[in-house]
Amino acid sequence: MTFKLTGGRIFTGGVFVKEDLYLEGDRILQIGGSAPFDASEDVSGSRIVPGFIDTHIHGGLGVDFVQGMPALEKLSRTFPAQGLTGYLPTITGPHNEMKKAVADVRTAMKMDLGSRVLGAHVEGPFLNPKRKGALNAGSLETPDLDSLVDLIGRGEGVAKMTVAPELPGAEKIIRYLAAHGVIASIGHTVATSEIAEKSIAWGVTHATHLFNAMEPMHHRKGGVLPVVLSRPEVVCELVSDLIHVEPAMIQLALHCKKGRINVVTDAMEATGQPDGDYVLSGQKVLVRDGIARLEAGNLASSTLTMDQALRNLVQKMGLPLESVLPLLSEVPADLLGRRDLGRIRPGALADLLVLDDKLTLRSTYVGARKVFER
Repeated sequence: MTFKLTGGRIFTGGVFVKEDLYLEGDRILQIGGSAPFDASEDVSGSRIVPGFIDTHIHGGLGVDFVQGMPALEKLSRTFPAQGLTGYLPTITGPHNEMKKAVADVRTAMKMDLGSRVLGAHVEGPFLNPKRKGALNAGSLETPDLDSLVDLIGRGEGVAKMTVAPELPGAEKIIRYLAAHGVIASIGHTVATSEIAEKSIAWGVTHATHLFNAMEPMHHRKGGVLPVVLSRPEVVCELVSDLIHVEPAMIQLALHCKKGRINVVTDAMEATGQPDGDYVLSGQKVLVRDGIARLEAGNLASSTLTMDQALRNLVQKMGLPLESVLPLLSEVPADLLGRRDLGRIRPGALADLLVLDDKLTLRSTYVGARKVFER
């Protein structure tokens, strides 16, 4: 079946063009021109953009991905309402619970649930307790290769793992991840600049929630930040709720990385829920005015959604829409090695969003199938 979206402005090649968009099967057939079609929809006045991909999200609507399949099924069906067409469920917690959750992610990757499950992000257990953030210190471990293999096997279904490279034994962990096609991400760390540089040689290609759970940058003791900001091979996550990172620092990161930023939510189970008391990594989280904190005051993930992340950067910070959209789509797709996602071009999977002029989501398509309509 060939389906035509007509009247919209399509984001392709870094610019918007006013053309018809043809979809065939689950993919994009062509942009502009003419072709026979079986059905069409008029989206005049709207923007058609690639679906968003979140590589760091713990949960929402009262559930956490460490709970496995029930959370995966519930959230995959509701994420399209936030513009999220693909994601990495982020798993943290006790070893055995994470192991089971990783197995459930492998299963969910083969299922049609709504938003695509693109692999697990395992945040822990090889993290530095000095920079644990909102994670539970009781679930952290000293890096051990046998423990890693027990947790993730040969990396099947695991897209990314966050590791603190300064811990004894971390080099073996990072090299194993890189050898098995798992993105090694530096985070929850007190690494020096020297160790951060070494970790890139071992296989680190990513930084988890840039600026957060890292040592602050000092001109005589730079730490991780100047290394990951200056090395083009490292992609950096950024939580753009304007709480985790202030606008001036976001501007700095964007300037340094020249587009090598992937926007994430780091959202937890309170997302989409009212203020109240919740749980993250076995710890009580207080959500007040939409801000999630531990009782001790540490930020505890966020209640951000990807569509709001877009509006924060464009409407509140004044950044050009054309420069922001790839940070939520193309950059994370490329990070995952998925050139068939995150862009609008012939042959790519038709994971699309239709936005109005206020950047409010009108509809979401996954594989050319409409899965949300406002």
